[in-house]
Amino acid sequence: MKRTIASATAIALLLGATAASAANIGTANERPDLLPVNAAPLAQQDITAGSIFSTKELARRGLSAGDTVSVTELPSGGISTRLGRG
Repeated sequence: MKRTIASATAIALLLGATAASAANIGTANERPDLLPVNAAPLAQQDITAGSIFSTKELARRGLSAGDTVSVTELPSGGISTRLGRG
């Protein structure tokens, strides 16, 4: 009786260890690799303040409609081309 229980316990432990090691295949890394970022650099443009600000906003900023302001052009989505290194 003792031999049967000992054998059953040993088999259960071996099968449990095998199942646990099989479950970890492919997930050994704790941190996943970072995904590559394909982003185009931001472009700056100089435009007149009156084309983007209202009269109220121009007064708050102390600008006239003919003043030139520098703005950053953000990509609007879609496929961006990768410029620069790489």
